[in-house]
Amino acid sequence: MYLIARPFKQAKLLIDGLAQEDINATYLPIIDLSYHDEVIKQLNTNLKKFDSVFLTSPTAIDIFMNSVDDISRLCIILSGDSYSARIKSKYSSVEVHYPNGVSGVSNLIQQNILNGITNLAIIGGNRINHNLQTYLIKHEINYSFFACYFRKNIGLQNIKELENLFSSKSLSGIVITSQEIASYILECANISSVIQSIFYNINIISLHPQITTYLQKKGLTNINQTDNASTQAIVKLIKDLENVRR
Repeated sequence: MYLIARPFKQAKLLIDGLAQEDINATYLPIIDLSYHDEVIKQLNTNLKKFDSVFLTSPTAIDIFMNSVDDISRLCIILSGDSYSARIKSKYSSVEVHYPNGVSGVSNLIQQNILNGITNLAIIGGNRINHNLQTYLIKHEINYSFFACYFRKNIGLQNIKELENLFSSKSLSGIVITSQEIASYILECANISSVIQSIFYNINIISLHPQITTYLQKKGLTNINQTDNASTQAIVKLIKDLENVRR
């Protein structure tokens, strides 16, 4: 069994995808989202001022696709290619840009995806990525950040449930989809010796280098990184790990 550490709606999609490959996975209740309805309602109007929009996460993509009508003039930027097909299936004529290979803001910057952009809307949660903000200021790119949702660590109120999941004899690993979620798990590990002892020993599946680097700095060595954030890449890595176990 693999624990999926991401918001419930996205976790369910991944769990269903893994089930099709005969991989047993379960939702880990570690993160919850609350939405800033007024900000979302104003997206249609506010995005008219921009020629490009950066969708920072799967949740940002969901919000954008459900809330914005006229996007014909917009260039869409993603931090990875795993959701590009979904965007293109609805907006076939729209430009979509993302870094090749490994996903993440750092690769977006390194591969010069933002070159030539003068006016950028950023849709995300909580706060803007510090490295992205630094880059935009340095290169004098006009931008606005729209905080459409707020993330919360609900693992702290579900410690017993988390301990039961981590203690399962069928547990093989955990899929971590963001650095923030990794930090939430470590917060729970700091107050639960059960979670801590298991988390530092099971297989961790990281979806991009930022997560890997963050966990390594926290002393974890049991980290396996996917080629990208797609379900196919996660399935491939899990199957490789399972073959090694056998």
